[in-house]
Amino acid sequence: MSTNEDTPQHGAWFSMPFPINVDNLFTFKDQCAHSSGALSTADGDTMRASSIVSQQEALCVDSCQYDLQVASDVCEGISNDLKALTNAVSELAWSMKSVREEYKGIAQKAQDCGLIVEGDTVTLFDESDDDLVHSFNELQAQAEVQRLNYERAEHVFSLALDSLKVDAYEQWIEPVFNGLKSQFVLDDEHPDANALPYTMGLIDLGGNSVAATTMMRYRGGYTPPAGYFANGDLQAWTFRPTGTQVIEPAGTRTIAPIASKAGKVAGVAGAVVDGGITAYDTYQTDTEQHPEWSEGHKVARAGVKGTFTGLGTWGGAWLGAKGGAAIGAAVSGPFAPVGAVVGGLVGGVIGGVAGHYLGETVGDAANEGIVDPLNGA
Repeated sequence: MSTNEDTPQHGAWFSMPFPINVDNLFTFKDQCAHSSGALSTADGDTMRASSIVSQQEALCVDSCQYDLQVASDVCEGISNDLKALTNAVSELAWSMKSVREEYKGIAQKAQDCGLIVEGDTVTLFDESDDDLVHSFNELQAQAEVQRLNYERAEHVFSLALDSLKVDAYEQWIEPVFNGLKSQFVLDDEHPDANALPYTMGLIDLGGNSVAATTMMRYRGGYTPPAGYFANGDLQAWTFRPTGTQVIEPAGTRTIAPIASKAGKVAGVAGAVVDGGITAYDTYQTDTEQHPEWSEGHKVARAGVKGTFTGLGTWGGAWLGAKGGAAIGAAVSGPFAPVGAVVGGLVGGVIGGVAGHYLGETVGDAANEGIVDPLNGA
C-alpha cells in the first residue's frame, strides 16, 4: 500500500496494488498435484516392472534392474518435490485470495462513503468532512493490514521454495559458497544481526593468517604438537628460541591468542544469530499456515527449532573447523600452518551447514513429537 502522507490532507490517497493472478495460482496448484500423482503412479509401475524383470534369466537383468531403480528414484524424488510445491502454492493462493477479497471490500466501502476510487487507488479530496476523513483513516489502516498479510504470504512461500533442495548444488555447494562468502562480505539480508559474528570472524581469520605467516617465516622455530587433531591448532605449536630469534614473534605471541578469543565469540554469536533467524522464519510460517494456533504454541515451536538449529550450527562448525584444520595441516607438508587456516575455514563452513540442517531436522521432530501434542495440535 502507498500513501502520500501519514495524516490525511487535501488530496490524500493510498493504493492497494495487487499484481498476482489468484486464479492462475490455483490452476498451477492443480497442475502440480496432477503431475505429482502421475509421477507417483509411474514410480509404482517402474517398481512392478523391476519385479517382473528380476524373475527373468538373462545377462541384462542386473543392468535393467539398475536402470529401473534409477528411474523409480527420479520419479519418487520429483513427485515429492511437486507435492511440497503443491502445498506451498495452495497456501499462497488461499492467502492471496483473502487479501484480494479484502482489498475489494475496502474499495467498495470507500465508494459507498463518498471517497474517490480509481483502479487500486483511494483518494480523499475533501478534508473538511470529518466523517469522510474518519472513514478514510479506517480504510487506510485496513489496507495496511492487508499489505502486511500480502508480504507475509510471499515470505512464507519463499521459505517453502528454499526448502526444495532439488540437486546437490542447492543442497550443499550453494550453501557452502554462501557460507564462505559470508566470511568476507557482510550478509545483506540480516546485516545488523550478523555484524558481531562477521566482525569477530574477520578478526579470527586475520589473526590466524598472521600467525600462519609468522610461523612460515620462522619455520625452524616452531614445533608441531603430538596428535593428529592438535596439529590444526596453531596455538598448540611450540616456539623454540634460535640463535637469530630468541623472543617469540608477536604474530604468535600476541595476535594469535586475540584471534582465538575472537573466533570463540564469532562461533557462539553466529550460532545464536542462525538460531534466531530460524526461529523468526518458523514463527512467520506457522502464523501463515496455522492461524488457529495460540501465540504460546507458535512461540514454543519457534524457540525449539531455533535452539536446535543454533546448537547444530555451533557444534557442526566447531567440529568441522577442528577436523578441517587438522586435515589441512596434515596434507600441506611444510606449509602445514597455512593448510590449517584454510582447512579450518572450509571445514567450519561445511560443518556449520551440515549442523544447521541436522538441527532443523531434530527441531522439527521435537516440535511434532512433543510441542504439538502438548498443545493439542
